[in-house]
Amino acid sequence: MQAWYDFFEQFAPELMLFALVGLIVVLLWTFFLAWRLQRLYSLRRSRLRLHADGTLDIETMVQHILDTLDKQSAHMHHLEESLNALTQRVDRLAGHVGIVRFNPFQETGGNQSFAIAILDSAGNGVTITSLHSRDGTRVYAKPVEKGQSEYALSDEEREAIALAMQHRAAKPSSA
Repeated sequence: MQAWYDFFEQFAPELMLFALVGLIVVLLWTFFLAWRLQRLYSLRRSRLRLHADGTLDIETMVQHILDTLDKQSAHMHHLEESLNALTQRVDRLAGHVGIVRFNPFQETGGNQSFAIAILDSAGNGVTITSLHSRDGTRVYAKPVEKGQSEYALSDEEREAIALAMQHRAAKPSSA
């Protein structure tokens, strides 16, 4: 026991300084934690719409929820309008294709001629026909409206239009 007494007597100033520094560190840490706790409580109060006495302000909270719902409803309406506009644009795109390869002349082989119909969802678009022979290749284009053309259509062109219209009909409908 005397050894401890001698030890504390010999190093008393250093031990007191060490204890004082430790106490200051603990006090600073306590103040920091109290400050953080106060910030969290303030955040909780503002999020829950608490009065200063700690009671819940339901009216303000309900009004906040209703305002948020109104904003979300307006945003959803805007998105629906955008989706409808995009759907209409996509329907007008010529994305329905039908192609028929054929051999119009006996002296050529390999079905190098073709008729292709490129239509939108309403059946409007164009047919392009290429006739290949030994003398050369001829290309013809004819406008198509609602699956019909004002120009005479060959059997292959009608078949290409029918194929393109089938692709249009096979497309899943959006409801």
